[in-house]
Amino acid sequence: IIMDYVEGSSLADYLKTTARAGKIPAASEIVHILAAIASALDYALGRGVIHGALRPAVILLDQTNAISSAPGEPKITDFGLNYLRNPLSFPLEDIPYVSPEVASGHAVNNRSDIYSLGAILYEMCTGALPFSGDTHGDILTQHIHSMPTSPVLINPQIPPALTAAIMRSLARDPAARFSSATALVITVANALNVSVPESLRQVNPPSGSGTMV
Repeated sequence: IIMDYVEGSSLADYLKTTARAGKIPAASEIVHILAAIASALDYALGRGVIHGALRPAVILLDQTNAISSAPGEPKITDFGLNYLRNPLSFPLEDIPYVSPEVASGHAVNNRSDIYSLGAILYEMCTGALPFSGDTHGDILTQHIHSMPTSPVLINPQIPPALTAAIMRSLARDPAARFSSATALVITVANALNVSVPESLRQVNPPSGSGTMV
């Protein structure tokens, strides 16, 4: 496999020093990071590719053209045969981002990555994971049968519109989630009173199911 060299750390490293450390990223930074991820996911989906195992560790923050204070330009790696993997084979730290359908052993669909992106957004805004546990089974069961604690109960500074967007992206039923990653990020930007990135204004998100079996 050949890929571009990315000079920088991962989103997982970024979250350890920001949200996980009690330093919630600025609204503009959250939207900047999510917008780049959404553009990549929707571009891939438009070509019939679903990631299926999106998590912070596979999102690299390219510092090549970034200013020193910026987190870097997100680049998603590890596209491939994720949808064929048994979730029990994932590292335990990846399980909190698995969608309920993947946790149940069902085929991923065009909204599976929306759930994973919602889990990342939840963590960025609260410093906590939607679900946690000591074993794969503990966390997978929660994905399938439970709803996470409302993020506003963890971070009271989260506006109601953002809480609604996060919870919608984490709906157990894929049909109840946003239709695209772009739609999620536009909603988040509006909730945070941040200008929608120009790259998202010109996107026409795919509407097909994109199911892979």
